[in-house]
Amino acid sequence: MVNTGTVKNHNQTFFAYAGVLAALLITPMLQANETAAPAVCPITGKTGPMPKNHPQVDTAKAPESESTRIISIGGAPTEIVYALGKGDEVVAVDLSSTYPPAATRLPKVGYIRQISPEGVLSLNPDIIVTSEALGPPAAKAALKRVNVPVVWCPDPTSPDALYTSLEIVGQALGEEEKAAELTASIQEKLTDVEMASSQWPQKPRIVFFMQSPTPTRAGKVAGKGTRADELIKLAGGVNAASDVNGYQPFALEALIASRPDVILLGTSVGHGSGPGDAKVLLGMPQLSQIPAIKSGRVETVPMEDLSFGPRLGEVTSSWSELIAPAPADS
Repeated sequence: MVNTGTVKNHNQTFFAYAGVLAALLITPMLQANETAAPAVCPITGKTGPMPKNHPQVDTAKAPESESTRIISIGGAPTEIVYALGKGDEVVAVDLSSTYPPAATRLPKVGYIRQISPEGVLSLNPDIIVTSEALGPPAAKAALKRVNVPVVWCPDPTSPDALYTSLEIVGQALGEEEKAAELTASIQEKLTDVEMASSQWPQKPRIVFFMQSPTPTRAGKVAGKGTRADELIKLAGGVNAASDVNGYQPFALEALIASRPDVILLGTSVGHGSGPGDAKVLLGMPQLSQIPAIKSGRVETVPMEDLSFGPRLGEVTSSWSELIAPAPADS
């Protein structure tokens, strides 16, 4: 018969010796690890055992970056982010973000109305700044459900929408004071334009073409409800094509009937009117009786003027100077 008491005593003695032995073996290893190179190198990112001569890294001198990874989608949102001084934190934009020039050199996530949420999220943004103009609807709905913070600006179609966008983006990026300063500056410039244009004898009639007409093709005119229509009004003019909605084909006969005092041609790399289109219009005999053609007032303007971003005050002032009645018309 086995004496259970004797077995129990032997077991206790064994575990006691085992514990002492483990302590003797493990303690030197722990002490050595206190001065050994890290298992993950902060410089190379390599993992695993490091060689004995691996340089020691003072992690206190290599803190993690506090920079925020911003993806901006839309011309106005991108301009706002840069105007608020956060341009160096933008890691990607969309194809409509053509200003400032620094934004055009960043990776692209598509066009604002044809966005792939997967492509946007693959760049690991900390925050996404965009507008309600984003599409298609399925992509917009998907981005409204993601865990990444998304700042939704109103569709940039008016000064009030711009002021709201500045406010909410300023809050999201911690730049409320700078956003308020920008808003005040824009409002001041728009007021100056309004006061100056109120002194004109009459409001000039303006036609804006996204695509200029040719002798064999109708142009694409900006009608009612477009940003160009709003900008014409802000600059002190009247849209002579306000009887159409949105951007529509505009035949030469319609252009003749609208009798604009000034014709504006939007220009941009890859789309819009080209640099020689103004000369073509001025040389077309069938247009010779249009006031704008008779006075040679066919002007080109950058398509990016229609972004309705923080430069709205400056753009409105520039357009106002272009369409202001000539001294002979006063």
